[in-house]
Amino acid sequence: MNNQVETICQLAKEIGSLNYQRSYKKLEQIGIYPGQQILIELIHKNQGISQAQLAKLSIRTPATITTMLSHMENNGYISKKVDEKDKRATRLFLTTKGEKILKQIKTQKKEEMCIILKDITDEELTTIHNVLQKIKNNLEGKQ
Repeated sequence: MNNQVETICQLAKEIGSLNYQRSYKKLEQIGIYPGQQILIELIHKNQGISQAQLAKLSIRTPATITTMLSHMENNGYISKKVDEKDKRATRLFLTTKGEKILKQIKTQKKEEMCIILKDITDEELTTIHNVLQKIKNNLEGKQ
């Protein structure tokens, strides 16, 4: 691996770490933790989603989802209802409190994107998008 590739990999790690740290602090201020915001967004888009479907969509194990949802339910962000047709399935819904948190998440994301993309031109964004798409395709085995 040449020096430029190593530098790019290191920068990607540092960016990921900085973004995680910033997000963690911001999310903590509104009362949630990293990972929960993704679940809140997915439940919002898919009201009545099952825990199994949520685990699959969020790329998490069912056990992890169960723990996360338990915390979110205890905090009043979601409600669980047993599926009337399949009593084994639990359906998930955002509560009013969850909807309020979702608005705060969206506001925070917009603010963070303004900081992240400050001084980056549309042309640079297009280039970044194209390069990242190629990397993703490589990882997925697409050509």
